[in-house]
Amino acid sequence: MVSLPWASAREPPGLIRRLVQLVTLPPILLGVLISFPVNAVDYLFHRPPYAFKRHIILGALRFFQNASSALRFVMPYDGEADVIPKAAAKRNKTEYGVRQVPPIPDELRLPSTRLTPGMEAVKTEQVPLFVVAPKDTESWKQAAPGEMCLFYVVGGGYQVGHPLRFPLTTEYVAHTGLRLFSPNYRKCLDDASGFPAPLLDMLAGLQYVIDELGFEPKNIILVGESAGAHGVLMLARYMDDLIQMGLTRWGLPGAVFASAPWTNMLCNFDTIDSNYSKDWLAPIRRVIAPAFNRHCAGHLTHPLISPALAPADDKHFTRLQDAGVRMHIDCGTDEVLYDDGVRLVKTMRAQGLEVQFRIVPHGVHCEFAFATLMPGVYKGAGFSWPLLLGDLDEMITQLRAR
Repeated sequence: MVSLPWASAREPPGLIRRLVQLVTLPPILLGVLISFPVNAVDYLFHRPPYAFKRHIILGALRFFQNASSALRFVMPYDGEADVIPKAAAKRNKTEYGVRQVPPIPDELRLPSTRLTPGMEAVKTEQVPLFVVAPKDTESWKQAAPGEMCLFYVVGGGYQVGHPLRFPLTTEYVAHTGLRLFSPNYRKCLDDASGFPAPLLDMLAGLQYVIDELGFEPKNIILVGESAGAHGVLMLARYMDDLIQMGLTRWGLPGAVFASAPWTNMLCNFDTIDSNYSKDWLAPIRRVIAPAFNRHCAGHLTHPLISPALAPADDKHFTRLQDAGVRMHIDCGTDEVLYDDGVRLVKTMRAQGLEVQFRIVPHGVHCEFAFATLMPGVYKGAGFSWPLLLGDLDEMITQLRAR
């Protein structure tokens, strides 16, 4: 088997993790404090075209993530993966619910999820599926004729992420008036939860929304950011692959809304390094990539997991265009994954797919999320959020006009 181009991420025993955290946290916090004057001097020398406070805060976040990931430990398991966080209930803008949904049947597990013995060994499991609905709406009611919904895949580098822990899903629903469904898929923290575990769990959630709630695939908008954007791109391809295998029960989604997508598992595009000092994102080669790809040695360029590297004769994006699937991609010029978005759009357009492509000047990774996570933390934080909501509105209008 071909080796992965990086060291493996590790899952330490709980006691070891706590001891390491106890020893390393004080120097990490001290380093964060030291980063403030260092980044201040850097700002004075380079005079970047954005606010001083932003430069200081992003630099501190970058240092903290670098130091925290230096030992290549994967994140600990989320003990509340299947419950509604208290923070969500306090928002009082929308309704929330959660159900355990069954895994996909074996006949829907395609060869692309069995490329290696490690991938073959990953099992399907039942999955917590969360719903966010407009206020005073019955969350789990059957889909009305022509009703659209959002199917959301949370980001977090396939290491962390709960669909309701942060306000993004609430704000999507409050803005659009559509119900949103989101599976809290397994994070890649050990051999049992490496790829394809996240994809299998996403498919379980999609299966429930289509088969049990009655949403037509053409009325489903797949939405995700960062690793979640990678996830919705995988879902769209998998749905297409099912059709190519003669399994037409799910069809294709109406649209894909992928923000700041991670699209190249080789992690070798230029901005991974050239934008490092501008962005806040932790080095994805250190933990995120090896954890997700622990079973994928020799298959990192497979178009299911590296959509930006899909060959010209692949025709997946051509089929999406022929079926009228709307596609949105956005990325910021200052983010380490900027080239991932640009190359993906180039690949899509080479296959004839029309793409709504939003380039955010001086935007860092998932810059829009700062509007809901840390509003006002620095001048202009989250400035692209209204732009993306406008793009989503345009996509919904196009789907309704079909």
